Amino acid sequence: MTVATTTTTMITATTPWLCRRCARPQSELVRIDAERAAIAARQDAQQRGVIEQLLKERELLTAAQRERLAQQLLAQPAGPSGFERLHRD
Repeated sequence: MTVATTTTTMITATTPWLCRRCARPQSELVRIDAERAAIAARQDAQQRGVIEQLLKERELLTAAQRERLAQQLLAQPAGPSGFERLHRD
């Protein structure tokens, strides 16, 4: 299992817990903040792992392959998630 898969699994498992805690009349702010910090740390580790992997791959690719990889990465959807859009509007 990769770091990205593990992180995604952990965040997915934690999200319902956080949503239920936030919906309670008296939320458990300390526990919620601890989970939020843990999620942020896992996301940071995931991002570092992705960047490290891309740098390793860069060394193996030709210039044309690097350009194709860059185009594929740039073509991925960017922007806020559905949850973020819900709270932005």
